[in-house]
Amino acid sequence: MIICDTAPIVAAALYKDPDHHRCVELFTVLRLANRQLLVPSVAFTLLPTAESRPYRWAVRQPSA
Repeated sequence: MIICDTAPIVAAALYKDPDHHRCVELFTVLRLANRQLLVPSVAFTLLPTAESRPYRWAVRQPSA
C-alpha cells in the first residue's frame, strides 16, 4: 500500500502542471501493478484548493 498526498493527484488532473505526465505515468504503473493507494482524508479536503491555481481552467473533464 502506498500513501499518496494531494500534490500528485492535482498534478495528474491538471494537464498544464509541470509534473502532469510524470504523475499520470506513476499512477498508471501503480494501477497496472495492482498496487493500492491510501489517500489520507486530509488530502481530500485540500483537493478543492486546486481551483485556486492559476491554471484551474486546465482541469481535465471526464470523458463521456
